[in-house]
Amino acid sequence: MATYSYTYQPEDFLNGEFALSALSRAIRNSEDISAGLKTITRNDNGSCEIIFKQELSSGEEDELDAIVSVHDGEPLGGTAKTVEVTNTSIGVSLTSEKKTDDNRIRVAVEKSNMSRKTLYSHDWSDPCTWYEQSVRVANEVATDSGDQTRYTLAHTYVIDNYHGRLSEEDYLTDSDGYSYRVIVKVNDVQKTEQDPHYGTGGDYTISYEDGYIDFLAALNAEDEVKVTYHYQNGSRFTIKPLAGKCLDLSLAEIQFSTDIQLNDTIVFATYGLADVFAPGYYPPGTMIPLVNPIKYKTLKDFYNDAVRAYPKMSALGGSNWRSANFEAVVLDWDYVSAVRLHGTYGMEIRVELEHNEPVQGTFATATFYCVSVTSSDCGH
Repeated sequence: MATYSYTYQPEDFLNGEFALSALSRAIRNSEDISAGLKTITRNDNGSCEIIFKQELSSGEEDELDAIVSVHDGEPLGGTAKTVEVTNTSIGVSLTSEKKTDDNRIRVAVEKSNMSRKTLYSHDWSDPCTWYEQSVRVANEVATDSGDQTRYTLAHTYVIDNYHGRLSEEDYLTDSDGYSYRVIVKVNDVQKTEQDPHYGTGGDYTISYEDGYIDFLAALNAEDEVKVTYHYQNGSRFTIKPLAGKCLDLSLAEIQFSTDIQLNDTIVFATYGLADVFAPGYYPPGTMIPLVNPIKYKTLKDFYNDAVRAYPKMSALGGSNWRSANFEAVVLDWDYVSAVRLHGTYGMEIRVELEHNEPVQGTFATATFYCVSVTSSDCGH
């Protein structure tokens, strides 16, 4: 499928900056642009690349120019009466384009109203979803395997937010605003990854686990392949409010496929700023555990600690990539008195594998049901 790219420099925007999610919403909501928006990317030189599925007409180009010229760089939730919350210590925004029936902006993880937040972890059985601590590599020259079709990267376990491995994956960006989508260029011309919906077309496919690019048609021996990507560097997933806000954790669940095998201890730990909880004992800004971490060394530890379990979930949906073709169990932690994380105290919860050894099996995730409140309402 052909794509059409339009590039803008920071000075083209009202305040010299842009917010990917808010800019995407403005374009999608425009009645004068009918072409489908594919993605928006922040390039290494700071420019903004807007990619459509169809070529824009001259009128649509004018409308896109107008949208860019008045875009003020404010992220979604920046001026709206919603509470923005992050789900990782690197500040990934969980806002999206969705709206409630009365036209209020919603966050992508919302289940009921604008103050309720549902946070989805990555998959501890799949290192290609461990985005929070991942490392970004820009324009790495990939190594030709010798046949000009397979090009190998320097790292394995490349982060994949294109094939449905992560819930709400389309809205994830790193701390610098870069998407986790892999960018592949041949002689500095960007190419297109095969769309998983069609399973055909495109210029290449990626083996995310093994770290190589397979081109569907052989390149020339002198061609240079540059790849920008993130690779996993740890299994941590963090539940954290924004500064000046509080996050109440009222319910947590884990979802395990029945073929699970634990190969590592899963650690659940609450942290806070030493400046607040142990002033004078640590360097300023040091994060310290506030209570003894909970360590789940065996599946029996989960059974002992969970409040209840739901009936086993059957495989559903067939065998394609959109299906849940495995049986799963769900365990539940229902906090009678909500666990409150104070943003001004630097409080956060970290869930991670103690030795970063992936869980064996099909699926191992957690869901956290929270309520976000402003500092004036959370007992400061």
